[in-house]
Amino acid sequence: MRGVLAQADRPLAPGDVAAFFKGAGPAKVAPVLEVLADLGHAGRTDDGRFTG
Repeated sequence: MRGVLAQADRPLAPGDVAAFFKGAGPAKVAPVLEVLADLGHAGRTDDGRFTG
């Protein structure tokens, strides 16, 4: 997921990130993105999108 965020030219919502992974929906991706942001490996915008 870090790679997806790093390659993106804009902040991505969990649904945008999930589209890159077969069988993963926003509900599965969002907690991982939250952990990445908490650990400082991703940024989090005020509107719930993520950056690399």
